[in-house]
Amino acid sequence: MIVKKEQDYVVGFFFYEATQMLHKRTLTKMKVAQAMKNEEGETAAAHLMIPVAVNAAFACELFIKSFLTVQEDNHRKHKLETFFNKLEATAKNAIIKITIEQMKDEVDGIEFYKKLKNISNTYKSMRYPTNWNSDDEALQLDFLVAFMEALYIYGRPSITEIAKSKQ
Repeated sequence: MIVKKEQDYVVGFFFYEATQMLHKRTLTKMKVAQAMKNEEGETAAAHLMIPVAVNAAFACELFIKSFLTVQEDNHRKHKLETFFNKLEATAKNAIIKITIEQMKDEVDGIEFYKKLKNISNTYKSMRYPTNWNSDDEALQLDFLVAFMEALYIYGRPSITEIAKSKQ
């Protein structure tokens, strides 16, 4: 079974769903603003990308924690790269493959690790406006959302299995 901690996966799923909805609405608002040549609307929609990034990063963190076997005192740590590197090699390889598919082959394995490093601290650095500064790495939302989707897809069979066993 892939998911070791069901509760983390389920809470991660709620953040996943919220992120998907907000991301789609934000992209739609940006497209409408761009089509109408409305710079204010475009800027307002762009600001919605920050909550999308924070929710996506937290969903990723919870999904990864749900795959880890060892329970650690890590409730105050939020570095995605650190948690990802603790996964078994087969899990990492599968998640990398799914992420690359989600990105439509815009990244390879080497680029995956560079982007993972860049988004690794998104939750901590962006969840409060006072933490965010212009020197931070550029927001790589496409990769972050693709990574979140890959983690969801990777864990989904376990949750289906768990649900069937509880019926």
